[in-house]
Amino acid sequence: MRDTNVSAVGDGNLIRAAVEELARRWRLLLLFPLATALVTVALSFLFQSRFEAITVFAPAQTSAPNLPASLQSIASQFGFALPSSGYSVYYYAQLVQSRSVLEIVARDTLRTDGRNVGVMDLLDASGSTPERRLEDAVKTLEDRIDVRTDDQSNLVTVRSEAPSPHLAEALGRSALTALDSVINTSQRTGGSYERRFAEAQADSARAALRAAEDALRDFYKANRSIESSPTLQVEEGRLRRQIQVLQDVYLALMNQQESAKLQEARNTPAIALVQPPLASAKKVWPRRSVWALFGFIGTYLVVTGWLYAVVPALRDSQVAKRPGLWQRLLSV
Repeated sequence: MRDTNVSAVGDGNLIRAAVEELARRWRLLLLFPLATALVTVALSFLFQSRFEAITVFAPAQTSAPNLPASLQSIASQFGFALPSSGYSVYYYAQLVQSRSVLEIVARDTLRTDGRNVGVMDLLDASGSTPERRLEDAVKTLEDRIDVRTDDQSNLVTVRSEAPSPHLAEALGRSALTALDSVINTSQRTGGSYERRFAEAQADSARAALRAAEDALRDFYKANRSIESSPTLQVEEGRLRRQIQVLQDVYLALMNQQESAKLQEARNTPAIALVQPPLASAKKVWPRRSVWALFGFIGTYLVVTGWLYAVVPALRDSQVAKRPGLWQRLLSV
């Protein structure tokens, strides 16, 4: 048979040589990889199935107050940043996978199919203490919740995995609720700090404005007629300009204070839902067909490498001359 194969190869008939070699060693080249693929499929039944729910949302846009250009420039000079048009999709993506959001999800209870399921129980979180169990649940959620962003369309896609389609959808809703809660809490806290700071600065600006107005009043009391005095006219103009600047600063601070109050009392959704959590009936893990294919290909490559690379090399070495196990392995 070996001479026939050599002759076939020498004649250039590679297909015939390959078919003859496959017919001679079909048990190793076909049956063994096929058996491995079947065993791989059987082992996949030992793992819990997972289904995926897909959620798509966009950052909720918040409009900035319409302030005059002069007040905006004055506010920027004093270090006051006007509210932006909203957060970027990357901010939302990072926040969904942050520990603050994942901890809220881990402590949540999913309600679906008429029953309540704790997320920690759903994830089979283990630990000798509640803190370690929470840590295990958070690490598992990092693998079960995947986030992708599309800056062109300004959309965020969240994929959540669970043992059933309904649980996957409930897990996606829990992640969205936690995200909205964290964002609103952060905005309310920032609005509270900004309001207190703006109130203090507004009180100081109000006092400075009153002092400037009192100075102008005292100027008029001391100078009944200023038409005949260029010096007094210049002084009057200076006092008026000082009052105008202080008045603009005070109005800017009052607008900033009112904006901070609105932000502090904000209770609107932080996200605009494009597609609610929607799960498919098709499992995403384990994929038995993929497992079987990789099992077959992997075993086939190992067998081929053993037959046509390792065995010939060992036959040419001194190890091949030793009796026992090596002799049996090299006789295939």
